[in-house]
Amino acid sequence: MDEVIEATGRREERNRLLPAHLTVYDVLAMTLFSSAGHEEVMRNLTEGLRWACGAEEYELPSQVAISKARARLGPEPLAELFDRACLPLATSATRGAYYRDWRLVSIDGTTIDVADTGANAGVFGRDRIGRGHGSAFPQLRIVALGECGTHAVLVAAMDSYAVGEVTLAKQLVAALQPGMLCLADRGFTAGAAAPPAPARIRRAVSHPRSRSPPAPDAEDRIE
Repeated sequence: MDEVIEATGRREERNRLLPAHLTVYDVLAMTLFSSAGHEEVMRNLTEGLRWACGAEEYELPSQVAISKARARLGPEPLAELFDRACLPLATSATRGAYYRDWRLVSIDGTTIDVADTGANAGVFGRDRIGRGHGSAFPQLRIVALGECGTHAVLVAAMDSYAVGEVTLAKQLVAALQPGMLCLADRGFTAGAAAPPAPARIRRAVSHPRSRSPPAPDAEDRIE
């Protein structure tokens, strides 16, 4: 964590109630306590730290202070941390991680609700459904490449709802390494760029009601 803070130039110049490294931990904790408010997330985080380290009582910052700390931090440390930490985790003993000598990975996409503000609606857009003005919340589209045996996310691309999954998938192709076998819906194999040899994309072509595996000839380069 300290290396990431230093590498991105986010080390604070004076002592703060919310130093940069604690702010990073707070953002990570928000994914574990997604239904809690900012102050409750910080309370859960600091109580755990006190229990683990025997630290003294910590003065909880206000929600305004937490928001300002996140603004000072910016996205760069989190992006750097993701690049350094999100790596393949499976070993040869991990169940479901390999097919013969190929490391199994998969690519898929989804959408995530973001805060319902005018700025977010302008940047990310909404899912135009029904007869109304679209989905209740603006939508962030994300496509990720993950390791099948561990569900570890290796790389991800995000953009507005208007950007299609295949477009985002093209940004992930460089992460496919020799020795990987990537499972993907046929929609991805129809439009993305070619992976580095000998990485391959296998698309599922079995009948939707069938539980049998894809046909042996259902292997494509992404072209």
